Amino acid sequence: MKDKSFDMNDDLLVKYLADEASEAEKSTVLQWISEHSDNERYFNHFRMIWEESETVALKGSADENAAWDRFRNKVILKQAPPARIRSLSYWVRIAAVLVLIATAGGIAVSVYLNSRIVRMVRLQSHDSTLSDTLPDGSVITLNRNSRLSYPSRFTGKTRNVSMEGEAFFKVAGDKSHPFIIKINDVTVTVVGTSFNIKSRHQKTEVIVESGIVRVFKNNDRVELKAGEKATTGKNGVLSKGINTSTLYHSYSNREFICHNTPLPELTAAVSDAYNVEILIANKELEGSKISTTLSNKSLEDILTVLSVTFNAEVEREGRRITLK
Repeated sequence: MKDKSFDMNDDLLVKYLADEASEAEKSTVLQWISEHSDNERYFNHFRMIWEESETVALKGSADENAAWDRFRNKVILKQAPPARIRSLSYWVRIAAVLVLIATAGGIAVSVYLNSRIVRMVRLQSHDSTLSDTLPDGSVITLNRNSRLSYPSRFTGKTRNVSMEGEAFFKVAGDKSHPFIIKINDVTVTVVGTSFNIKSRHQKTEVIVESGIVRVFKNNDRVELKAGEKATTGKNGVLSKGINTSTLYHSYSNREFICHNTPLPELTAAVSDAYNVEILIANKELEGSKISTTLSNKSLEDILTVLSVTFNAEVEREGRRITLK
């Protein structure tokens, strides 16, 4: 009986198992397998080794093509012609593949496992804002003196983070994996939206810029749309209202949009964005309002606008600025 176990090109078997073979090549392999029981046995062993290599390597970064070339050069291309040696050559092939798996796969396993370890990333801002992109593509900007903790890789059915202070979120859309923020005793859930969260002095405020946001506190829940806000105070009551401020996240982009905005509200936003303290010493100025848009202006430019608009004197002492 003719031994057909080695009539097949091993490279073609590799292409077949890697799902890279053409339809004609697939037909060739299937026909070869059906021609003889030895062929089928050889293919089953070959496939077993292939699957083992995938399991051990765990889809790591080892160069599979280079490993296969070394395997072919060392073993396959050096087959002895006598039929009696072929059986031995077959097991040499297996041994060679396993050695390659142990070497290349060992490195791949190490790389793979390191990449799968989930560690907590902790961001903390101090005297300036801090922006970062999360593993899911969401972008956050921390205001000064704020913290955010998140995993290096989101796993499971939700994307969970926790924070303190204030942050503006642009959450990447993913309806099947809700984005959940824990801040004090308040939980905020979204799937893809932009909003601001601030928690200072036992008061938490959520203002929605776009999308839908759900806010939970104990057994209470509110759902917010763009232009709405939720607040909790010292009394622990969760309430919903309309947002009237256009300056609530000016710290994140230094854009100040004012529509008949009280001057003290603007100076508070500028103080927050530039880490200064602006005081209004003139009682008449305290009741003044302003309509303007200031985008990407330096602090000096903004102070000049205020000085000219209100005919005010600007006095500076370190980070303290007084309008008189």
